[in-house]
Amino acid sequence: MKCQNNIEEYVRSLRASPGLGRQVVFYKELPATDACFDSPARPWSDEVQMILEGSGISSLYSHQALAIDLIRSGRHAVISTPTASGKTMTIIFI
Repeated sequence: MKCQNNIEEYVRSLRASPGLGRQVVFYKELPATDACFDSPARPWSDEVQMILEGSGISSLYSHQALAIDLIRSGRHAVISTPTASGKTMTIIFI
């Protein structure tokens, strides 16, 4: 996979760099995991459900559903997940 090779090459170069290599104090590659899906505790209104379905969104990631439930209940939520995991969409849903 070309992308993976580019990432491996970048990390290898970074760690070998005289200026930056010493700043890398820990490195660990984590295996990919399957996505987990869930639904908010309280269903969407019909209007929101139609918009989601019209946008091709049939389910939410579990972290999105949890954040939505927390925010709807008046609590604060911090969403910290990898790139392209739906953080922005979570806020838009609210």
